[in-house]
Amino acid sequence: MPHRKSPVVLGLLAAACANEAPVAASGQPARGAAKKEMPAGFAGVMAPPGDAEEAIRSEFAHIEAQGTAAAYTLFAERHPGHSLAQEAARRAAALKAQKKD
Repeated sequence: MPHRKSPVVLGLLAAACANEAPVAASGQPARGAAKKEMPAGFAGVMAPPGDAEEAIRSEFAHIEAQGTAAAYTLFAERHPGHSLAQEAARRAAALKAQKKD
């Protein structure tokens, strides 16, 4: 059975090649070919990762806005080693106990 390329893989390959100028057999850029300029931050280098702590705190704020036991439980399961996970588990337990009453 022939190997099929994923559309995503093909798209990534096309995007990677889009910034390349045509090259003549001599290895020099082809006559009239100009390398496309990319906007700042898009020079083929990935952007640096965001602040993980800020992302977790932002997620916790979103969970607080939901205010459900299920949301707090999910947060605690996603971030078991984080200090906010203990708080999320405590709030989930309190909401579940409140529901029983």
